Amino acid sequence: MHVIVAVWVTFASMLWGNWANWRKYLPTILYMPLCNLLYFYLTSDHRLWKLVPDVLLSQKGVDLLYLFIVYPPTVVLFLSNYPNERQRQIVHLLKWVFLYAGVEWIGHQTGRIVYDNGWNFGWSVFFLLFMFPMLYLHHKKPILAYGLSVLWVVFYVIVFQVPL
Repeated sequence: MHVIVAVWVTFASMLWGNWANWRKYLPTILYMPLCNLLYFYLTSDHRLWKLVPDVLLSQKGVDLLYLFIVYPPTVVLFLSNYPNERQRQIVHLLKWVFLYAGVEWIGHQTGRIVYDNGWNFGWSVFFLLFMFPMLYLHHKKPILAYGLSVLWVVFYVIVFQVPL
């Protein structure tokens, strides 16, 4: 499943992403994996969710696949197609939340994503409702996005009692 996701997002980004302006998106391309690396670090002994390896990939291989193959094209696709009108922005955000949640739901149903320590699909959807706006905010106002990200990390650490 994970390899299929990686191939699909890479193919989709080549078709619909604006790679000609990749430098414009680079800070946010780096922000998304950086946040995920922070998750790995903070929850190394208290994972909330875990991607289960498949098709010749180890645990580290799956994590690296998402960090370096899935997330960068996601950012390019998301930001390069971000509309100007408010109503279309909301639809765009919801489309991405629905897409990511749908893939996660399939992953969970097939045993490729497991939840632990109180996390569940509802928390994932809640997270996605903030993740995509944070990507856009980081693109426009990175310092503010980093500040708000710290607050979100503190929130999740407290709610899920992540030992530090």
